This record gives sequence, C-alpha cells and structure tokens, in this order.
Amino acid sequence: MAQLDYRTAGESHGQALIVLIEGAPAGLTLDTAFIDASLKRRQGGFGRGGRQKIETDVVNILSGVRAGESIGAPIAMQLANRDWRIDTAPPVHRPRPGHADFAGAMKYETDDCRSILERASARETASRTAAGAVARLLLREFGIDVVGFVSSIGDVEATIPDSASPSKGPVIKLIISIPARRPRKRSGTVWFQTVVLKIPLIMSKKPANATKKSPR
Repeated sequence: MAQLDYRTAGESHGQALIVLIEGAPAGLTLDTAFIDASLKRRQGGFGRGGRQKIETDVVNILSGVRAGESIGAPIAMQLANRDWRIDTAPPVHRPRPGHADFAGAMKYETDDCRSILERASARETASRTAAGAVARLLLREFGIDVVGFVSSIGDVEATIPDSASPSKGPVIKLIISIPARRPRKRSGTVWFQTVVLKIPLIMSKKPANATKKSPR
C-alpha cells in the first residue's frame, strides 16, 4: 500500500473546504455516516465558538469512490460552508496576538489580515477531521481504533477507573457526552467545574525553569 497522505484547501468563509486523500487502497468501504459522526463530535465539547451553531458538516465525496468503496484513486471530499461571505467580509487591520495574522501579513506584504486568517482558521480542522475519519476506517479493517480523552488539565487530574477500556462502546459514548472529554460521569460535573474555575490560575503559573526578565 502506498503511503497515506492528505491535503486540504478552502477558507473559513469560502464556498467549501476540500480534502484530497492519496494512497488509500482500493476496496475500502467509505462509511459517510461514520465520517459525519466524527465531524459532529468535533463541533461539540467545551470552548466551542459560535460558528459551530451555524455549520452542520456533512461530507460530500467527489471522487475516488464507486458504490461506497474506494477504487485506489485519490479521494476528494467536500464540506460546504453555510457562512459563505469571503468576498464581502470586512478587512482586518489589527493582527490578533499569537495568531498567524502578523506573520502572514509580513510574508505577503499586506496590511489586510483577512486573507491570512481565512486560511489559518479553526474551521480548517474540519477538513483534517474528515481525513482522519477515513484513516480510522482503514485502521478498523485491522481491528484498530483510536480513542482519546482528557486525563488532566494543569494540576487537576481525573480519576480513570480500571473499567474504562477504550474497546468498550459505553465508555466511548460516555467520553463523548461530557464537555471535558473524560470517562467518568458521576463526578464529571464537579471535576469540569473545578477545572474551569482553575483555568486563570493554571494560565498564570510560570514554568519551573522560567527566568525573570529585567524591565526595559
């Protein structure tokens, strides 16, 4: 099998996001319901922005698939944007700290960060989620699945019960149902609230090896 690779295209407020997957073998069943479920999970959880209330991502497979199975050719997938206004969106002249805005503006010699942030956007991760779902479908053919959850945030740790096996469906459903993505519901609300309250404290802590800088 060739090396599995993917590329993405599209902007946050463009017509659509595009994913191109190369190296997928022929004969792989492309379960669109599974891909859509992965996209829906991405939109849930704590800290999601208002954009998630606008978009309902549903994958549209454009090429590389026949009768629900891959044919060995590149697989192209599309995720349409409901909030499509890239041509009328206002310019952005103030780069956001810590974002790609300033670096992109310097690279392309522009004072309008709109074109930069349209590509360097959290919206682009929907493309990666769709590509990852296809990779998971391939792994499932070998009896392999991928499950992740939050075990700690800062110095706040979750108690992970021994029964929390990734192979158990109910545990996976439980992780998905809790905003902080942790496998224990009984104390989930209390743990979640504790973490949220401690976020300012966690963010204000300096690394142990941090050195004090003299004022300029």
